[in-house]
Amino acid sequence: MAPQVETILGYTPDEWSGLDFWAEHIHPDDRDWAVNYCNECTGKGEAHKFEYRFLKKDGSTVWIHDVVNVEMDNGTPSKLRGFMIDITERKRLEELEKKKLLFKEVHHRVKNNLQVIMSLLNMQARKFEDEDVKNSFRESQARVKAMLLAHKKLYESHHLGSIEMSDYISALVKDIIDAYKAQDMKINLDLDIDEIELSMDETVPLSLILNELVTNSLKHAFPNRSEGSISIIFKDCGTNYKLTVSDDGIGMSQEKFDSNNTDSLGLNLVDMLVLQLNGNLQINGSQGTVYTIEFEKEYV
Repeated sequence: MAPQVETILGYTPDEWSGLDFWAEHIHPDDRDWAVNYCNECTGKGEAHKFEYRFLKKDGSTVWIHDVVNVEMDNGTPSKLRGFMIDITERKRLEELEKKKLLFKEVHHRVKNNLQVIMSLLNMQARKFEDEDVKNSFRESQARVKAMLLAHKKLYESHHLGSIEMSDYISALVKDIIDAYKAQDMKINLDLDIDEIELSMDETVPLSLILNELVTNSLKHAFPNRSEGSISIIFKDCGTNYKLTVSDDGIGMSQEKFDSNNTDSLGLNLVDMLVLQLNGNLQINGSQGTVYTIEFEKEYV
């Protein structure tokens, strides 16, 4: 046995007792086909190369590219010569690339499905004359659009599985304001967002929360005004995140923003989504309306 094999697998030449030892230390999931393939090629005198997992002396698993030449004597195999190459890193990169492609394909399909839902809601809304009904459909469209933007950002992300929040929140909130067009009033938007990356499981509820809170301000905070301000602050506080959404509008009474006693779908939805994030919500309506949400990091 070549000394390189000891370097790769950890077994000394004395421990490497022959083909039986080799077969016994192939990964159980690869053992039968690898041994059968080797025996078949050897019996025919054919050189062969194949890849399989092997159990190292320390108990870990390594991917091996095995190249074997067969020497024959009167039609009978007499000697095997070959070499083993550690291809573990190559296999890891191949598997990672497969996962990336699958991940992108799944989210691409989800994104397409959400676009179909958006179109269906739009088509359905056109069938009604009642403005309240139409507004309900528009609000549902806005919620779907928030999820759609999350999937779009994830699809474009260089870090699959997470979305950078500063660009995402900025794009989301500007879309909400543009879509609402609060009677052409001027909205001053103030954003203070740390460079935070959240998983999809965190981004979707957070985006829906932002959609509800910003929409609520646009609808109710600035009656009979031509201008208003909305502020969004999202901070990394060590073991948790803190989101603050506020406006300089007329404020809200305790009864209005108590999600346990309101018939508002939006505020009930916010309450449910905050629980989904394992967070807590505080609302202050004395000077404008201030929503403060704190939730623990998914991985600390």
